[in-house]
Amino acid sequence: KGNSQPMGIHKAIDCDGQELWFEWTNAPWYDVDENIVGAIIQLSNITDAVKNELELNKKELFLQQQAEITKIGRWEYNIVENKLFWCETTKAIHEVPRDFTPNIETALFYYKEGHSRNTISMALFEAQNKGKTWSNLKLQIVTASGKEKWVMAGGKPIYNKGEMVGLIGTFQDIHEQVEAHTKTIDNEKLLRTLIDNLPVNVYIKDTESRKVLINKAECEYLGVNDPKEIIGKNDFDLYPLEATRKSRAEDLKVMNTLKPVIGKETKKTTLDGKVTSFLSSKIPLLNSKGIAYGIVGISLDITRLK
Repeated sequence: KGNSQPMGIHKAIDCDGQELWFEWTNAPWYDVDENIVGAIIQLSNITDAVKNELELNKKELFLQQQAEITKIGRWEYNIVENKLFWCETTKAIHEVPRDFTPNIETALFYYKEGHSRNTISMALFEAQNKGKTWSNLKLQIVTASGKEKWVMAGGKPIYNKGEMVGLIGTFQDIHEQVEAHTKTIDNEKLLRTLIDNLPVNVYIKDTESRKVLINKAECEYLGVNDPKEIIGKNDFDLYPLEATRKSRAEDLKVMNTLKPVIGKETKKTTLDGKVTSFLSSKIPLLNSKGIAYGIVGISLDITRLK
């Protein structure tokens, strides 16, 4: 009919069972009198190109899934064209629409004014002018909705024939981790303040009866100003041998049976001969599997009462 066919792609299987891909076009074949006498069919083997495209799509899908799981986004900056690309995860972290088109100038203003913006601006300047890489910068951004968020930023220059043509990098949402870490630190400070101001001696020992934590009252009892002077030492370093053997046996019994000792009246003698009467408690310290990895000790000085 004289109509050329549009380009098409066809899959075939060769005699060895291998998958092949061909690109084809059809066109009318005319004689000298402009009569159609047949068709010209052109075929090109594009198997390698198709496989490369499939592999690229797989890698792109893998990177996208990885980004969604780890909350790590990607970005690219083309210096020649002055164009900035954000992947979907990076856009989600900034809380901008999927069709949002970023640019290098406005991107910097998402960083919180002050330390964060100054730090990323300097990193970008040194990357472009000195070829320096930056990584693991913990910074704050203000998202499009006005929410402050902690992120981890990294970037490096890319070159073509020795000439810098752009920058690529990662952008990770670490807000939940930072918040959890901050809360943990606050809880530790609260716990430390509590045990340091209790009118009782508090300590934690490991499975070898070495002190890993002591409060101020325990420091005063042992005659030291800094807990570091005691941390890592066991009862054999701090008390007479016979008393230490009994204490060690009791520690082991508490950790093996998981039964605490509560309010037991004891006498302790330090190496310098100081004798003190205590109401002592030892409680097994358990891990997530219910196995003791130490003990918590609490001792109330009742010497004056005695």
